[in-house]
Amino acid sequence: MVVVDGEIDVYTGPYLRNLLTEVLHEHAHVIVDMSRVDFFDSTGLGILVGGLKRARGRGGSLVLVIADAADPSQRERQDKTRKYLRITGMSKVFPVYGDRMDAVRRYAEVDGRLTYAGEPDENWEEVSGRPTPSPS
Repeated sequence: MVVVDGEIDVYTGPYLRNLLTEVLHEHAHVIVDMSRVDFFDSTGLGILVGGLKRARGRGGSLVLVIADAADPSQRERQDKTRKYLRITGMSKVFPVYGDRMDAVRRYAEVDGRLTYAGEPDENWEEVSGRPTPSPS
């Protein structure tokens, strides 16, 4: 699982692209948790689409998680993220789950290596961080 925190734009995008490339090199199926994304633009969308293409090229998949937050300000950001995906038509391309465990259960259905038993198993890997601009 890749957990994105902060913004995904032209400055921070290379970090996410490299991270997804690295994770997809090791895993065919990837969950990207965007619950803490403050903002993303077409650059971020392009990176996610590129990741999806790489995953599908390996017989895998890339799905998104946008969990509902209790904090109203965070919920507003999540609603904007969902709206952006809907407006761009990407909500039809990417499966979007309301919480991490729903996404994990999905993989339990399609990938025998990952099984759901209440908690993620030994195949579970979480990579998180706040994207930072690449040095100029």
